[in-house]
Amino acid sequence: MPQLTITDLGSKGEGIGKQAGLTVFVPGGLPKDEVEVEITKSQPRFSFGNIKSFIAASPDRVTPKCPLVGICGGCQIQAYRYDAQLNWKQQKIKDTFQRIGHLPDVSVEPVLGMKSPYFYRNKAQFPVALIQKKQTIGFYALSSHTLVDVPTCCIQHPSINAVLTQFREYLRRYPVSIYSEKTHKGLLRHVVMRVSVHTGKVLLSFVINGKDLSNSEKIIAFMTDPFENPAVGLIEGIVLNFNSRPGNGIMGPYSRVVWGQGFLTDKIGDLTFRISPLSFFQVNPLQTEVLYQEVLSMSELTKKETVLDVFSGIGSISLYVAAHAKQVWGIEAVSQAVEDAQYNAIENKLTNVEFFSGSAENILPEWVLEGKSADVVILDPPRKGCDRVVLEAVSEISSEKIIYVSCDPATLARDAAILVQKGFEVEKIQPVDLFPHTVHIETVALFRKKR
Repeated sequence: MPQLTITDLGSKGEGIGKQAGLTVFVPGGLPKDEVEVEITKSQPRFSFGNIKSFIAASPDRVTPKCPLVGICGGCQIQAYRYDAQLNWKQQKIKDTFQRIGHLPDVSVEPVLGMKSPYFYRNKAQFPVALIQKKQTIGFYALSSHTLVDVPTCCIQHPSINAVLTQFREYLRRYPVSIYSEKTHKGLLRHVVMRVSVHTGKVLLSFVINGKDLSNSEKIIAFMTDPFENPAVGLIEGIVLNFNSRPGNGIMGPYSRVVWGQGFLTDKIGDLTFRISPLSFFQVNPLQTEVLYQEVLSMSELTKKETVLDVFSGIGSISLYVAAHAKQVWGIEAVSQAVEDAQYNAIENKLTNVEFFSGSAENILPEWVLEGKSADVVILDPPRKGCDRVVLEAVSEISSEKIIYVSCDPATLARDAAILVQKGFEVEKIQPVDLFPHTVHIETVALFRKKR
């Protein structure tokens, strides 16, 4: 069997090594592991292999808290010592800027990590499936749609684990119509939970393939009965979300409150936010405040500036910087998120913020034609990054700087190259670890217009 040394991690957390000049992807391998592998699949330029034995384990390898590491796809690198994770993420960003953005000279600051990198997630999306006639809830295995039964998760907030335990008990006792992706039949597709870290309360959403969930009254009664459910005091509201589209998309466009209230309230710093089921909110509130403080610091606001927040969501960044700016404009495509943002501005008594409902791709070119300008533009796009039309428009609208918040170094590096072409230079790149024990990393990049 081939022997090799793992030198890097892939995009899904798999180890990468070389054998006879070919790249070998090794699930479960960590940098500095010396392993004996069994090749399971070969291609002309690369192959895949499983670890058969360790010749020498990496000095950065630790015993993970979760027994499902390597089975569940959630925490790909929990066996990697946390400080080593942070060092690897810093290097990953630098390498990505060089490889994709063709910007080899950028400097990347050390990653701002967590003191206690566990039980941090405020949102969980649990698929539900019928496996060998057993109703199963958990997470998918890495790079597959094989569902792993997950009793509890050490990166989810304790309130989510408590409510999950209770719903697992319901599934153990009573039949539920479970959705099948293959046949597009059955009702319950996902159980989605969001928790307010400020209150510990959970908003529980059942995503269904239909107009109603059979036995929904029985499920609600069970989940809200203090004699049946010791975690009942944690549930703020129960929502049905409707998704009848084929495929593996999770949330549908419409929801209905069936018990309690249909939103949560949470805090970042001194600000309070209302969060609806479809609204985006960062999954790690403790690190989100660290992230937003970096955004505020880079903005260098003196209460005289106009700030444009593109992809503004429920207004969290807009409102965080509003007290330091003259005025803030937010643009967001999800109408429910815009409603939350407007509510949040009123709730926090911030009157210098205005939110616009619509896609940035449509609104921004119109603003360029109207001659609108902003001193600071903040971009916080989804993982796919920004369309070129957005980058071209904000390059015209920004009079001084662009601050780009990204959850994907690859699309950030791609978009950074475009901003550099448009007359900006990369001044600072600050990673913040919002996703410990995974290969994901949040990054704030400051671009300043060349004079």
